[in-house]
Amino acid sequence: MQLVCAQAELSQNLGFVSRAVASRPTHPILANVLLEADPAEQAVALTAFDLSLGIRTQFEAQVAVGGRITVPARLLADIVGRLPRVI
Repeated sequence: MQLVCAQAELSQNLGFVSRAVASRPTHPILANVLLEADPAEQAVALTAFDLSLGIRTQFEAQVAVGGRITVPARLLADIVGRLPRVI
């Protein structure tokens, strides 16, 4: 996966979907956010789910190589918070 997007936009969307991430999940995967990069749509989608609430958001990005991965929400938020304005 290879993409370029504004740090502020990624951070804002991550904060939104993180509302669906439980602080003490019953299953470890529920502490993760699904990050999908689509080169055809030139967009990034973030999804989180806690078995009762699911949130998905999508925003524009320059996607050179697409892919999808689940990442711990807290770890991703910490990393994004430390990145420069354009990533």
